[in-house]
Amino acid sequence: MKFSMRWIQEFVDVDVGADKLSHLLSHSGTKVESVQQPGKDIRGVVVAEVTNIIDHPNAEKLTLVDVRTPDGEQRVVCGARNFAVGDRVPLASVGAVLPGGLEITERKIRGEVSRGMLCSAMELGVAKDHSGILVLPHDSELGEDVVAALGLDDAIFDVEVTPNRGDCMGMIGIAREVAALLRNPLRLPDDSVPTDPTVRCPVSVSIVDPSGCPRYLARYLEGIT
Repeated sequence: MKFSMRWIQEFVDVDVGADKLSHLLSHSGTKVESVQQPGKDIRGVVVAEVTNIIDHPNAEKLTLVDVRTPDGEQRVVCGARNFAVGDRVPLASVGAVLPGGLEITERKIRGEVSRGMLCSAMELGVAKDHSGILVLPHDSELGEDVVAALGLDDAIFDVEVTPNRGDCMGMIGIAREVAALLRNPLRLPDDSVPTDPTVRCPVSVSIVDPSGCPRYLARYLEGIT
């Protein structure tokens, strides 16, 4: 069973870090197999806007791309062409660090200085696609850390669920466990659904063994596309 730290906080306030929560869960009988923090190894990559694209004078497959952030404009050399002026893209400036420990430095590529690089989804570790630069939503905040912009400031827990803990096969069950460990209130989501009294329901439920099945719910919907 996998769950997200950010998602679980919709149901309970988590006032400890991922390592501490992992320790608490494992020692309560909900063993944590692994914790992944997708944005942990990304530093210094921000949202930038493309302001100009021109061909590289010494390499037909490369372009010179001007990008801007709240800190100003800079030029990078890029080999992808899947974006346009006005697009917002991940910019790793000089000094930024990508997954795998790659530190971005100023480089001269075929005679042109590149003060950083634009990143693909694979270079950020969010997908296997490296065919082009990751184009971000147009409403992405200029200068925002890409880790936050892509929701990578999270921790993904993978827990082992034993046969006696079927309650931990869902988010509410995990949230209940976390709430008990942290002694914080559990917030159950609103499960009410609006109904239309004019819809005739052809479904009925009869429980013939209340001790074996004390509760069974059914809902009829129509007009669904």
